[in-house]
Amino acid sequence: MESGGRRPSQGPPVPYRERPLSYEPPVMCRCRLKAPRWISWSDDNPGRRYFRCSRAWHSEFMKRLLLDLRDAVWRIREERAELELCVNTELEVQKEMNQALQVENLKMQVELCEMKKKLAQKDEALQVMAMKISEGTRCRSISALLSVLVVGLAIGFMLGVIVA
Repeated sequence: MESGGRRPSQGPPVPYRERPLSYEPPVMCRCRLKAPRWISWSDDNPGRRYFRCSRAWHSEFMKRLLLDLRDAVWRIREERAELELCVNTELEVQKEMNQALQVENLKMQVELCEMKKKLAQKDEALQVMAMKISEGTRCRSISALLSVLVVGLAIGFMLGVIVA
C-alpha cells in the first residue's frame, strides 16, 4: 500500500455489484445522456454514490490528475534520458576495454606461438642429445665388455702361468 491509504491499483478496491448505468429511474445530464452512477473510493468520502456524466472531463480533480500524469511522464522521460546516457557511457567504456583486451590477447597469442617454436627447437635438441647419449652408452657397454674380457683373459693367463 502506498502512503495516505491509497491503493496503487487503477480500479476500485471492491468490484461493483451493478454496472454504472444499471439503475432506475434514470438521471439525465445536460448532454441528454444517462449519467453513470459511481461509488467514491476517496479518503474523504468512501462509499458515497454520485452521478457524473461520462463526458465530464472539466472537473478540478480531472485537471489535477491530468497535470500530475503529465508531470510524471516528463519525469520518467528525463530519468530515461539520464539512464540512456549512463548506459551509453558505460557501453563506450566497455567497448574500449574490450578493444584493449583484444590487443593484449593478440600479443599474448604471438608470444605463445614464439614460445611454442622455442619449445619445439629445444625438444629437437633434447632428442639429438638423447640419441648421442644412447650411442655413447652402447660404445661404453661394448668397451666395458671388452675390458672385462681382457682382464679376465689376463687373469686367466696369470693363473695359468702360476699353476703351470
